[in-house]
Amino acid sequence: MVTIPEGYTVKQIAEKLKALDVIKDVDRFIMEAQTGKFEYEFIQGIKDRPSRLEGYLFPDTYEFKKGMSEHDIINIMLKRFNDIYVKNIKVKSTYKRLYFSISFISRTWCKIYDEGDRT
Repeated sequence: MVTIPEGYTVKQIAEKLKALDVIKDVDRFIMEAQTGKFEYEFIQGIKDRPSRLEGYLFPDTYEFKKGMSEHDIINIMLKRFNDIYVKNIKVKSTYKRLYFSISFISRTWCKIYDEGDRT
C-alpha cells in the first residue's frame, strides 16, 4: 500500500514510489506524466505547462505492485481523479475553471510544503 499525501508534486510522488521500490527511475515517471497519452476528458483541456499533470494525480492510498509501468501507475491515479471529477466537479465546472482551480491548489500546497512537512 502506498499513500500519496495531498499536495505532493509529480516529482515527490515519483521519489516516494522509487523509495518504496515501486518504480526504478524517477525521471522516467516524470517524463511519462509529462508526455504520456491518457484518455481522460479533463486532460484534453490542458495546454503545455511545465508539469502537465501537476494536481491531477489524485492523493489517496493505492495498491501498486513492484514492476508496474509508470504509465499504469499514473493511469490509476488519473482514474481516481476522474472518478471524483465526474461525480463532483464536471457538471459545475468548465475546463478553464478546472485548470485554474487545480493550478491554484497545486501552487498553494507547494507553498505550504515549503513552510513545513506534509508527510
